[in-house]
Amino acid sequence: MIVKFTPTIPTTPALFGNIGGYSDVKYNLSVYGDVTEDLTVLYSAQFIRGMDGEYYGEKFSTDNVIYHNVSASYHINDQWAVNGGVKNVFDAEPEEVLGGNDMGTVPSIYDVVGRNMFISASYNF
Repeated sequence: MIVKFTPTIPTTPALFGNIGGYSDVKYNLSVYGDVTEDLTVLYSAQFIRGMDGEYYGEKFSTDNVIYHNVSASYHINDQWAVNGGVKNVFDAEPEEVLGGNDMGTVPSIYDVVGRNMFISASYNF
């Protein structure tokens, strides 16, 4: 099993509005490992710390958000593999942001799609 933890701490304050935005503290965690010789699983989480902002003199704040993702890859043989997973497992809603540039939020920070599943196959020549 491999665990990877990545803190991201920019030195600039949080920004919102039509110019985009970012949190001053984000953390990413990935844990993955081989269950069997052919099956690999991955869990990842992204923590975004809540932020305070102001839009045309009106103050607002957002809560902390954690997005959880899981996926797996199964190697059928030396050529074929099947992959699948779920992003935003608990369907965490994006935070509402005054002056947000899309859907009342900032898509460059928050997941605006919600829970989604994927499956794919790959073939190695």
